[in-house]
Amino acid sequence: FEMFLSPPSGTNVGKHEQTTAVTAIASFMIFVAMYVLIFSNTTAYSLISQLTALASIDIAAMILLLSPSSKTSNRIINPYLVIIVAMGMLSFIVCLVTNSLESFLFTILLLLAAISINFIASRLAPDRFFNIVIVAYLFILITIGVFESDALIESLDISNPLKWAARFSPFEMHPNLVGFFFGVGMMVSLYGVFGSRLMRILGSFVATGSLLMILAASARGSLLAALATFSLFIFILYSKISKKYKFLVLFYLSIVLMFGLIFSGELVAFVTAQFELDSAT
Repeated sequence: FEMFLSPPSGTNVGKHEQTTAVTAIASFMIFVAMYVLIFSNTTAYSLISQLTALASIDIAAMILLLSPSSKTSNRIINPYLVIIVAMGMLSFIVCLVTNSLESFLFTILLLLAAISINFIASRLAPDRFFNIVIVAYLFILITIGVFESDALIESLDISNPLKWAARFSPFEMHPNLVGFFFGVGMMVSLYGVFGSRLMRILGSFVATGSLLMILAASARGSLLAALATFSLFIFILYSKISKKYKFLVLFYLSIVLMFGLIFSGELVAFVTAQFELDSAT
């Protein structure tokens, strides 16, 4: 597990952070919190999954806060925390006015999660955090491949007359939520480009797998957002790399463009059928 998460040598990991047993345990708890979210909509395990994710995030935050070896130069009190607390206070006021106990409890859970994430961000190196997320998405994709492969193949079959009803929804997750969830996975996995060779490979796999999930779920908005983010990423990356790597980027983009032009008819037909672009709705 540590092999995946440790930032490459020479990476800025924070002035005081060290790879210790404490940070390893906290990293694993964050991984658990991310991984179990795939089951958060399953009828039988939804509550257990959500509470496990929340508890894991809270435990990771407490471990990092109590460990002097995990301190970084980032401030715990920051604009993000102020905004989250302010939103929580407004929500509490609304709960009191409407006398809604359920909303009050949900506000507490949201605040706990948001504050814990803020503490984690202040104590954990960004490289390690993004590596954790990439590895979590990797295991999620593997889990889907093992248990939901038949449904995945069916959802990608454009000849299916009930195409829209067959949108991919692994573990009872709504197709639109699948698109959002793996859209985030695709965007985060791009960070792997800046990591070690192993993380570049894993990041590429996760990005490709996440794109496949978005296609299978026929999530139009998520696909547009993912493509826009990817284009922005390429633009930013191109402006920061050396001339040698700029040539490689242009070379690979040229290959992709060439294949796109050669198979343009097939691609247009697939996208049109997969997302039902010819539908009145």
